[in-house]
Amino acid sequence: MLGNLFRLLYRLMRESRVPLREKLVFAVLLAYLLFPFDFIPDVFPFVGQVDDILLLLIGVRRLLSSAGMNVLAECWQGSARELAKLMKLLDALLFLLPGGIKGRGWNENRERDVIDVEYRIEE
Repeated sequence: MLGNLFRLLYRLMRESRVPLREKLVFAVLLAYLLFPFDFIPDVFPFVGQVDDILLLLIGVRRLLSSAGMNVLAECWQGSARELAKLMKLLDALLFLLPGGIKGRGWNENRERDVIDVEYRIEE
């Protein structure tokens, strides 16, 4: 499943239907993790490592949720059951965080942000 996750992340970073903003957030988080500077140094037991893991989980969750279920299904090479397990695991690990940090919900459609109406003026 871990190999499928890495392939999925790679494909999502190349996918044009994933918002550029979420790709940039994920790329910055990866760069932060690779850079030797930490906001909370690793010399503090437990807390120093947890912040890195938490940031990685947030970045993965945001990237996956911004893609939408259709794009995830197209880019995922494993079984649908494995993808569902992965999504549940990410939600379980991040359940205490506010929604704005985690990203959109899995079933939220980005098109809900658009209101398309017709109107007419009657006299």
